[in-house]
Amino acid sequence: MNRSDWFFRHNTHFLRKKKGLTQEKLAEMANVSVNEVSKVERGLVIPRLNVLDSFANAFGVSAGVLLDPHLDQRAEVPCTGGYIELVTLEMDGLPEEEQEMIYRLVRVAAQYVHDAGRDGKPPDKWIIK
Repeated sequence: MNRSDWFFRHNTHFLRKKKGLTQEKLAEMANVSVNEVSKVERGLVIPRLNVLDSFANAFGVSAGVLLDPHLDQRAEVPCTGGYIELVTLEMDGLPEEEQEMIYRLVRVAAQYVHDAGRDGKPPDKWIIK
């Protein structure tokens, strides 16, 4: 098993648990068998590209996210438009209330950038109120 296979295995399990999905529900969402989900999470199979795409679609992320070696250190930032940006936040050791404040700030910033980018131009400046 190479490193990308290991990250796919780890990240699939991580996202499934984080989203509160059973293996059965993930299998249904990804249109694969429960046996396939189980084998992927245990590292018994090397995932095919179509499986990678199916899992990514089920989780609502890009396929590259499932191979990200730092996925468990990222925060989900929901934006309008139905997609999720993943932002790396190094917050080990910070109190929980400070972490929540940082998450809120990042969500606002991500939403602002998303909304400002609709006209095709990046924003001149960020104003977070």
